[in-house]
Amino acid sequence: MTLLILKLVCSHVVARFVLQPDLQAKLKATRGRSGITAALLTQSCLFMIFAALLTIPGYSSSPLALSSLLWLIAILGATRTVISLVELPPFPSSWQGFALAQILHVFAISAIASRFGEIPGLSKYLAGVCVSPRTYGLIIAYGVSLGLGGVVVPMITGLLRPEMPVGAKNAGKYIGVLERLLLTTLIIYWPTLDATAIGLIFSAKSVARFPEFKAQNFAEYYLLGTLTSFLIAIASGLLVRSYFPR
Repeated sequence: MTLLILKLVCSHVVARFVLQPDLQAKLKATRGRSGITAALLTQSCLFMIFAALLTIPGYSSSPLALSSLLWLIAILGATRTVISLVELPPFPSSWQGFALAQILHVFAISAIASRFGEIPGLSKYLAGVCVSPRTYGLIIAYGVSLGLGGVVVPMITGLLRPEMPVGAKNAGKYIGVLERLLLTTLIIYWPTLDATAIGLIFSAKSVARFPEFKAQNFAEYYLLGTLTSFLIAIASGLLVRSYFPR
């Protein structure tokens, strides 16, 4: 990754999270196509201004190089306007749409910059990733861990405690997603800490839930849900380690 890519990603972070941290809320509250368009264009303009301030000083004095840089910034500004639509309804209004938008922003910066010759090997690397069996193994593993786990765990625990309050059930769902994400990732990329990671996550979750253990049947409910979630996450991580090694 070149210095230019880092500067462009830095520009995205500053424009999105420092200068307009409440963009997502503003977009959802804005009514009318003109208001939404103005908000998105403002956000893109902030990105282009900050990107120009970071990249133009000290850059090559060649007119062709400078014009290419300006074109790159302009194209990225237009692209991020389209990508920002992912953070709007009818797309998910929670973390899913937000996370997807940020991934697309970083991917667009890298991909478009590579077309301008700033990262000569990136296009070849991305093409290699697309045809690598490990890539699809990772997609399957995380899909099973996060998606299937989110379906199976409520089915199992619902047999014991179907009257669980809605708020607590939603909180448990997001906690389960995070714990499976952490476990699957650590098992795939940091195998020497498997047991330690599982112990730390289980301990932290148990401490947070400790006051609820006094409730009738809660301990059984908690253990059944947690162990089922852990089993799915561990199996997903081991699938990649066993069949799709680096």
